[in-house]
Amino acid sequence: MPVRGDTTVEDKESFGVRLSNPVGASLGRSAGTGRILNDDPSSGLKLTIGDASVVEGKSGTRSLRFTVSLSAAAASTVTASFATSGGSATSGTDFVAGTGTLTIPTGSTSTSFTVAVRGDGTVEPNETFNVTLSRPVGATLGRTTGVGTILTDD
Repeated sequence: MPVRGDTTVEDKESFGVRLSNPVGASLGRSAGTGRILNDDPSSGLKLTIGDASVVEGKSGTRSLRFTVSLSAAAASTVTASFATSGGSATSGTDFVAGTGTLTIPTGSTSTSFTVAVRGDGTVEPNETFNVTLSRPVGATLGRTTGVGTILTDD
C-alpha cells in the first residue's frame, strides 16, 4: 500500500488492513496494522526557556513562573522534560526542587510552569537556580537552561 510523504512534523500514524475472500488459500490472521513513522526533521522548530525572577518574601512560598517558547506553531503536540538544579540558591531551603514534562499543544507557541520559592528573613544577596530542558519530542532544543533569580527583600 503506497504511503504519501509530506514535510509536516507530526505524530506517528497508523491504519488497518483486513484481508477477505481468499482464493486458493485460507486466511490465518486476516487483520494487520500499518504504522507510518514521522521522518520529517523537527530542527526548524526550537524550544527556548526564558529566565524568571521573583521577590523572595519574608515567609511562605511564592511562585516563580518560567515560560518555554516554540519558534513557530507545530502541527502536533511538542513535549520536553525539565529539571531544577541549584546555583547559589539551595534546593529545599530556597526553592522546591522539581522535575516534570511540559506540553505545548498543537497550534500553540508557548507554555509555562512554576517553581515554588521559599521566603525567609535572612539578610543575603540575590540567589539563583537553574531549570534545564531535555528530551524534546516534536522540536529541537534552542536555549536549554533558564535562570531563576530569587530577589532578596531583607
